[in-house]
Amino acid sequence: MDKLYTDYYEKLFWFCMRLTQNNKESAEDIVQETFMRALQNAHIFLGMHEMQQRSWLYKTAKNIFIDTTRRMANMPDMVMDVSKEEDFDAVGVEELLQILTKEERLLYHMRYELGYHSKEIGEKLAIPASTIRTKLVVLRKKLLKRYLE
Repeated sequence: MDKLYTDYYEKLFWFCMRLTQNNKESAEDIVQETFMRALQNAHIFLGMHEMQQRSWLYKTAKNIFIDTTRRMANMPDMVMDVSKEEDFDAVGVEELLQILTKEERLLYHMRYELGYHSKEIGEKLAIPASTIRTKLVVLRKKLLKRYLE
């Protein structure tokens, strides 16, 4: 397992950096979780050929990323940290935001770029905070779906 960790840590880390749009902390978390799962399944994992092990590591890392992203999208009060420009390709984000309606883009802007909470957005738009939270959940799911496509 030590050799596997040494051989694949850096490669897997950079793969996860691409998945997480250069979010170093998330990439490190995914890599660590991937190797933890490899250790938990060592009895199966060590019986594989090197190419099978490599494939297993990358597939597991991608699945962990997808599961984490889905969990975040399903948590209404969870704030996706999209305010750090250095973490995202600005052109990619702008392209992704084009799928949103005008109202959704306004909500996105107010929540994730200006940092308003659902209560504050609701007060400004004369919409109940619970409706704002619901709309934000729908918006995040929409963006996630398009992103994963």
